Amino acid sequence: MKLSKALKNSLWAIAITIISILAVFPFFWMLLVSLKTRVLTYDPSVWFFKPTLENYIAVFQQRHLLFFAKNSFIVVISTTVLSLLLGSMAAYGFARFSFKRREDWAFWILSLRMLPPMATVIPFFILARFTNLLDTYLILILAYMTFNIPFSIWMMRGFFEEIPV
Repeated sequence: MKLSKALKNSLWAIAITIISILAVFPFFWMLLVSLKTRVLTYDPSVWFFKPTLENYIAVFQQRHLLFFAKNSFIVVISTTVLSLLLGSMAAYGFARFSFKRREDWAFWILSLRMLPPMATVIPFFILARFTNLLDTYLILILAYMTFNIPFSIWMMRGFFEEIPV
């Protein structure tokens, strides 16, 4: 039995609407909870309340948010710049130069993306402890670069191969 095109489109629209509501609802719920007082936070049945910004004020005044944001910016910017710099040089080499076992090396780099990040936690901890890098930006940047550089090499290699010589 064939469904009419209008019925099919309606069913798709209903399905997409339901999925969208399910995807957006947790964010809506977090926003509602963040605007409640501490007492009302634990009562999920309260949908109508007087919103307050005291939670946001507390975060900015008492939680050293700027200190944590500064740490994040240092790590993110350093990781991004170094990953792009090193990744672009390696990707250019893979795209433009012929060398022995080039495709094997490219596959090896791709296989690093398949490595579960948790498999590197203990080796990174041992490395950080022996080199006195515990609680430093450098070890965190190196950990992020372990997974960012193979990704940037793999992505940029395709772009460099498309540039006409």
